[in-house]
Amino acid sequence: MNIVLFMGIFWSIYGILGLFGVQRIPPKYKGKKWTKSYIRCCGVSWMLLGFLWLAFYLAAHNVNINYFTAVIILIAVSIPAIIFTFAYDRKYKTMLMNKPE
Repeated sequence: MNIVLFMGIFWSIYGILGLFGVQRIPPKYKGKKWTKSYIRCCGVSWMLLGFLWLAFYLAAHNVNINYFTAVIILIAVSIPAIIFTFAYDRKYKTMLMNKPE
């Protein structure tokens, strides 16, 4: 269960750094007018995932649940971050295909 804590902290910190532009992105997204916005969306996505994992850890660290149940709950908790990631990724891929700069 400690891995959930460490991963939650890591993704939260990586997301916060992403808000300030410290993040690795694919080369095809670099050099566009909207690159900073894309990087911020990536940061928000990682922060969302990290904060949700931390919330799960805080809610479940003293509860005796089996591994399978914990994995299912962790996947369910991650769904908002996954949906957000798909939404912004689709938006920026469309921008990349429609208007190359």
